[in-house]
Amino acid sequence: MLDLCPRRFVKRLPRRLQSQGAKALTSLAIAGAGIASNAGLLARLSIWSGFSGAIGRLRSITHGGIRCPLCGGTRSFLALLKGDIASAFGYSIFGTIVFFLVFGTLPFRIWAVVADSQRWVLLLEAVDTKLENWFLQLLFAAYLVQILLDKVGLVTWNA
Repeated sequence: MLDLCPRRFVKRLPRRLQSQGAKALTSLAIAGAGIASNAGLLARLSIWSGFSGAIGRLRSITHGGIRCPLCGGTRSFLALLKGDIASAFGYSIFGTIVFFLVFGTLPFRIWAVVADSQRWVLLLEAVDTKLENWFLQLLFAAYLVQILLDKVGLVTWNA
């Protein structure tokens, strides 16, 4: 799963728990950033205002008008942090699935670290391995479903 945490933050944990601790901290950092964004804290930063227009122009240049399978993922996370599931599916089905995987496993990751439970660590590592091995297939399937639902008119893709 998502492990973007620098190892210095988890180096005091036993080696067997460092990966789960890093994944838990990554999830908490993503949640904190999303909550800060939803609260409007990022909009108050003067440096952020220049990025929003630039990001839109960059996307139009790089994608050439075609939505990639990851388009809308960040906005789906932000919508889910607000509790808006319908909008989240409209932004990105894949992003919505990833959100539930990341935050659905978070309590178990925290428990594995706090309780020093090797059983939970092994179970979570097995789940992570399966997800990593099937990542591209899940991404492609979600992309096809997103396009299909958009074409049929059931869920408008707002990416």
